[in-house]
Order: sequence, then C-alpha cells, then structure tokens
Amino acid sequence: MSSAPDYRATGAAIAALFAGMAAPLAPAGLVAIRSSTATGPNQLAALPCVVVSPMDGSFRAGGGGRWEGSTWSVAFYLAERAIADLARDIDALEAWLTKLVQAVGVAHVQLGGLVDSCRIARWTVGGLEYAGLSYSGIALELELTNTEPWST
Repeated sequence: MSSAPDYRATGAAIAALFAGMAAPLAPAGLVAIRSSTATGPNQLAALPCVVVSPMDGSFRAGGGGRWEGSTWSVAFYLAERAIADLARDIDALEAWLTKLVQAVGVAHVQLGGLVDSCRIARWTVGGLEYAGLSYSGIALELELTNTEPWST
C-alpha cells in the first residue's frame, strides 16, 4: 500500500515557484515579490507576497493505480487597499498576472516528482482579504494531478 501524498511538500514546491531565484521578475517599474509561503502567517509579510494553501482534493483507485487530484489557491497580495480603491492598482495587477501565469507555466518541470501535472483552472484580479485586512491582488486556482501504483 502506498502512502498519502506529502501535501506540505507540494505546498512548499508551489510557493517556491514565486520565491528566491525561481521568482518571476517583477514587471518594469514594480517591486519584486518579497516572500512566498505555504504556511499561512498570522499577518502578511512585506508586500508584494504570495500565500499558497490547499483547497480540496479527491482520490480514485483501480487497475493497480491511484489517481489523486487537488486544487490549490495561490494568492498574490500587491497592496493593502480599501476594496473600493482597487482602480489604483489595476495596471500593476494586469502586469503581474502575466508574470504569475508564466511562473505556473513551468510548474510541471519544477514540481517534478511531486505531481504529474499542474495547470491554472481559473484566476481572478481584484480584492483579497487576509486576517481581516483588504488587499488588491490576484487569486490563482491551480489543479494538480498525480498518479501512482496502488495496491490494497
């Protein structure tokens, strides 16, 4: 019998797509991503930052294998803002959206061994909340799949 997937490692691998040397270059004139984490902090670090968290998942087994699908949230926080003031950041958010989508586009390579595929299922640009505060940002919803040999 195989063990369950390592969700902490998966979250850390997704967060690593947006951190350090792997981080996408900031769009011209904008500040680079300052931190990326899969362990939700009590409050957000210096902005802009990324917080990764699992949303849901499912398993299917049969024919000597197990298929696992999971959905992950990647939240990019650009600036603390009143939601009604979002228009100030829309140009920056549109520029960052391209960079974030490109970063996930290489995920199948950088998440190697942990997942078979990683794709963006949907994205939204607008207001995000964290710890009771409002931010302008981008939410990506990632769908990951993994298959492995399985016996009961």
